[in-house]
Amino acid sequence: MFKQLRQHLAHAQETKQKRSAAFEFKRQRLVEDQGKERQALEEVQRKRWDTETKERSQRLSKGLLGIWHRFTGKYEKTKRQNELDALLAFQRDRSEKDELIFKHIQQRQQLSLRQRSEIHTHELEIELLRQDIQNYRNLKSEKSGSLREEYRKRSEQQEKERKPRKKRDKNQNRGHEPEI
Repeated sequence: MFKQLRQHLAHAQETKQKRSAAFEFKRQRLVEDQGKERQALEEVQRKRWDTETKERSQRLSKGLLGIWHRFTGKYEKTKRQNELDALLAFQRDRSEKDELIFKHIQQRQQLSLRQRSEIHTHELEIELLRQDIQNYRNLKSEKSGSLREEYRKRSEQQEKERKPRKKRDKNQNRGHEPEI
């Protein structure tokens, strides 16, 4: 029985180590995937920013028309609108990145929570097995000790209760007579 409990304990510890390694692998893969997602988002945002910047710069007139717009104030109006559009685009991009980061944090927290729950379950199982082993050891030592003590007490009690035997006379009839 003790050997079986030890085997169960070793199996539980081995399972815990394998599950921990599996969770670490999942975490590393999640981190890599999330990094790729962030890089892809940054690339999309960079391309969009470049395109929008080009569009904003094309709104500003160049040459003689540009000089005329500066005199009339249309250039300043367009410039302010471009700055506002750039600020809104920056805020939009920042918001998208923040949403992605919060999503990634939530995914990591969920993985971490599952891992902690699994580790706690395995540690509890291991602790219960260790308690079973200890209880078995205690039961075995108490049982053998209590059995010895019980045997000794009963033996003493039987000795006290036993009446001394009379010595038998060799000539005494043993309970039957031979037939002739």
